[in-house]
Amino acid sequence: MPATRQPTPDQLDRFTRSLVSATLTYDVGLLDRIDDLNRLPRTFPRGWFIDRHRVVVGHGTADFAAACEGFHRWKQFGDDWLATGATNPPIRAQAEVGYAARFGFVYGTVGDHAERGEERFLLELDPNDDVVYSLLAVSRPGRWFSWPGLPITRRTQAKFRHRSSATMTEFIAAQRVAQA
Repeated sequence: MPATRQPTPDQLDRFTRSLVSATLTYDVGLLDRIDDLNRLPRTFPRGWFIDRHRVVVGHGTADFAAACEGFHRWKQFGDDWLATGATNPPIRAQAEVGYAARFGFVYGTVGDHAERGEERFLLELDPNDDVVYSLLAVSRPGRWFSWPGLPITRRTQAKFRHRSSATMTEFIAAQRVAQA
């Protein structure tokens, strides 16, 4: 939502409601078409970027529960330079993963978003009892005006990946302290 000033919560909520019936800006299932962690399948459309980020953010079931709570409260987006702001953030969840040792969701861009693509946020409690936070995204500029800003966009996306996992780690640590 381009603006010269920070929008009010009401403006964000109205904007969010306007996107409920918007069509996706890409073909669903982009993440499913990646055949391994190191390359795109030959049939994958040209011009798409794949971003992966995987980091241990905690250890044990209590940290996993705290991480899941963080996801429910959108803490992966809570940083000093980025916030969802809306009561219901403007995303359309394509899938939700909810198993005993895995929790996450996939969402995609809609409407007039400057980018096109899907992003998966996933928490896993691995066999070593580590809580692993992973991000997998497939994206590309979605509008003509997005291409000139591509280098800045790519740097911002990288910053988000690292700050998102750091914010989740900080949230989990704060939950540990609060429960002690």
